[in-house]
Amino acid sequence: MQRYIIFLVLSVSLSYAGFLLEHHLSTGSPYWHPKEVTDTPPPAGCKLIYVDLIARHGSRDPTKKVVKTFDDLAKRFQEIAPYVENDHYAWIKNYTNSYSTIRAGFLTYAGELEHYYLAKRLAKRFHPLLSKKYYSNVYRLQNTQVMRTGESASSFAYGLFEGKGDLGVSSFQPYFISTEPKGNDPELRFFEACDRFVNDKTELFMEGKNQQKLWIDKHFTAIGQRITETLGTEDVWQPTNKEVEAMFSACQFELSSANITHRFCSLFTIREHRINEYNKDLKTYYKRAYGNQFNYQIASPLLQAITSDMDAVIMGDSKRKDELAFMRFAHAETVMPLAAILGLYRDDYDLTADLSEEEIRNRKWRSSDISPYAANFVFALYQCSPPSTTTTTSIEDIDYITSNTTSSDIDNTTSDIDNITSNNTTTNNVFKVKLLHNEAEMYFPGCDELYCPYDTFKALYAPSLDFDFVGECGIDEAVANEKYKKPTISKENSKGKKGKQSTASKPEPEDD
Repeated sequence: MQRYIIFLVLSVSLSYAGFLLEHHLSTGSPYWHPKEVTDTPPPAGCKLIYVDLIARHGSRDPTKKVVKTFDDLAKRFQEIAPYVENDHYAWIKNYTNSYSTIRAGFLTYAGELEHYYLAKRLAKRFHPLLSKKYYSNVYRLQNTQVMRTGESASSFAYGLFEGKGDLGVSSFQPYFISTEPKGNDPELRFFEACDRFVNDKTELFMEGKNQQKLWIDKHFTAIGQRITETLGTEDVWQPTNKEVEAMFSACQFELSSANITHRFCSLFTIREHRINEYNKDLKTYYKRAYGNQFNYQIASPLLQAITSDMDAVIMGDSKRKDELAFMRFAHAETVMPLAAILGLYRDDYDLTADLSEEEIRNRKWRSSDISPYAANFVFALYQCSPPSTTTTTSIEDIDYITSNTTSSDIDNTTSDIDNITSNNTTTNNVFKVKLLHNEAEMYFPGCDELYCPYDTFKALYAPSLDFDFVGECGIDEAVANEKYKKPTISKENSKGKKGKQSTASKPEPEDD
């Protein structure tokens, strides 16, 4: 346990003259947050009223497919062990794969800590909104139907509500976490709900695969040759590109889960680690982001849902009048398309295998920064009273009025509540939304205010809010309506409502 705490809290790093390897492992990077977080105060008269969190699961063990590659690597090392001459790599002679398929893809202890402490920091930052007693209609929690996202949601909830319950000596607070079936989750697992995305791989993924292959062929053979020469095994082993990829992957998991850097990670130079990082960025750029517009447009149901949450709060939806926060836990495949649909980290040029070193070095799209484990977005909604306006009454005041009203005053009280809720609309109040990514303040591209006017925010993303998920994804509407019994996500009702789902086969995500 101690090694995890050292890694997460003290940030012990594999560092070469300022190069922190844990910041360059693409989507396999452990979570790291800014040491000094800027928290710009809201404009005068603005009060935080709602928080929407979307987070990726924390650090995890490798999936079954990756575990198999490590088994193959262990067999290869057994074959070459008698020929390893470099004493620095004597560990290869006794290497065995320590990862089991029993825990494949499960959250690690490091991943639990990532979300536990994220909750603590957000509770402090958004006090008192995230510091109140738990009720399921006040704080909503949701995760995808995958073990590691459920474990992440539980770790986060424990950190947020620790010591605030009545159960046992630790004052544990039980909490409710909802989920949607894998085949019926267009908001958090849109990448498998969209028939076109699942079935049209040649059209949607080919360019990315071509660019990645060009890059791998250009660099990985030379990396493998350099490694075998360093080991002194060049006469018996010429590593394949797949084996080089497997060794990079082993480095990532050893570092992210246990802070082990003296084995696989030490096989590579800084330059080679950067080469692999760009290899992964080529993949995510084309499969999840700007390399193909459709591949991130399908995240529209999530943005529609987030906007719908805030609309409900602003309009005083009676079913959600007590709600203060909605916290969702999903995958890298969820977070990266959301970043792209928001227009963040967009380069002025496409990422390709033949970019210059300067262009690669200066690129904005970096998966290591955008979607490390436990990556997160926060949409914070503020209500701002314009100068010289009549003081409005809060939702808490509505509760007080209704609880202290006699039956003879019902008619008058109803009129009072109507006046109060009407004052909570955009007619008399200005609403603003602020964005955080991995706890850092971000401007919405196209809005020059950090606290962006809500109407401006909605105008900026109008195309996504009107995106016809069902039609664009080629989902048969009649079949979907019959199977899922849910409203269609289409232009007619695209403002965040859950939709019916695809009938296509649903492969397990590769990177989440």
